[in-house]
Amino acid sequence: MFDHLPHDLEAINDILHHLSHDFPNITVPDVIRTLFALAAGSVLLAAGLPVLGSRFLGYGKTALPTGTATGYSGKATTSDATMESKKKGPLDWLAGLTVPHSWFTHFYFLAVFWTIFWAAQILVHGSVYKFVAAYCEPRSQPFSEGNHSPTMSPHQLSLLFICFLTQTSRRLYEQLSSPPSSSRMWIGHYAIGLFFYTLLPLSLWTNAIPTISLIPQDSAFSTIFYLQRLITSPSLRTLPTLPIFFLASGLQRDCHTYLAGLKKYSIPEHPFFSRILCPHYAAEIVIYASLAVMGGVGGRVVDGTLAVAAGFVAVILGVAARGNREWYKAKFGEKVGKRWGLVPGWV
Repeated sequence: MFDHLPHDLEAINDILHHLSHDFPNITVPDVIRTLFALAAGSVLLAAGLPVLGSRFLGYGKTALPTGTATGYSGKATTSDATMESKKKGPLDWLAGLTVPHSWFTHFYFLAVFWTIFWAAQILVHGSVYKFVAAYCEPRSQPFSEGNHSPTMSPHQLSLLFICFLTQTSRRLYEQLSSPPSSSRMWIGHYAIGLFFYTLLPLSLWTNAIPTISLIPQDSAFSTIFYLQRLITSPSLRTLPTLPIFFLASGLQRDCHTYLAGLKKYSIPEHPFFSRILCPHYAAEIVIYASLAVMGGVGGRVVDGTLAVAAGFVAVILGVAARGNREWYKAKFGEKVGKRWGLVPGWV
C-alpha cells in the first residue's frame, strides 16, 4: 500500500535488522508462538495460585469482590470478612482496574480490521506486508525459489482468511445486537483480548510467504485472474475441516442466542447444555482447532502457529469453564447434576 516504509517502520526495521544478525534463526512465527505459549502459561500459573486466580481469573458472574481468595465458588468464607476489614494491597488495587464489558466489541472490530488490512497488504504486496515478511523466514536460510519449507496452498490461505473473517464478523454482529450491559471486566482480560485478536490475523499468513510471493503484481487483471483460480474443489484437508468449522460456528451461534434470552444467572436447560455447562466455549476451541488443521502443510497435521493459538484459546476457556462449573454448583447445588464445565470427566 506504500511505496516506501513509513519513518516509524524504518526505525523499527533498523532495530530488528540488528537483532536478526544476533538471532538469525528466530522468525515472526517463532515470536508469535512464544507469546501465545507464555500467555497460556501465565493463565495456568494464575489458576494454580488462589491468591491470583481469585482476583484475576473471574469473569462476569464468576468474578469475586476484590480482596477475596476463595477460588471461583462465589461463596464468602469467614476469612472474607477479615480480609475486607484490612487495607487492600497492590493485588487488590490491580484487580480493581476494570473497563466496561461493552468494550468486548473492540476485540471483533480489531480482528475484522486486521484481517482485511493484511488481506489487502498481501494482494498488493504492500510495504507493511514486505516489512513483516522479511522476518518470517530464517535470515540464515533466506527464501528463494525451490529453497523453502513446505507451504500452504493459495486455496488454504484464502480459506483461512475467509473463515476467520466469517467468525469474527459474526461475533461482532452478535456483540452489536446484544442488549447493553452495565457489567465490567478486568483490564487484564481486555488487554489479552486485544493481544489475541491482533496476533491471530497475522498468524494466518506468516507461514505462507512462498505462496504469497506467487501472487502476480503486474496488473489488477492478473491479480483478479489469480484469485479466480483459488475457487477449486475441496482438498483432502479442507473437505473435513470446513464442515467442522461451520458446524461449530453454528452451534456457538445457537448457544449465544439461547443464553441471550435466558434469565440472568439462571441454569441453562437447552439440550446443548445437557452434558456440559459451556458448549459455546467448546465450539470456540473446535473453531480454532479446525483453522489449525486447515492450515497444515505436507505431513504436518496442523499449522504450528495456529495450533499454539488454538491451545491458548483452550487454556483460557478451560479455566473459565472450570470457574463457571464451580459457580453453578455453589448457586444451584444438586440441580447441576453430573454436568461438567467443558469436557465430561475432566474439566
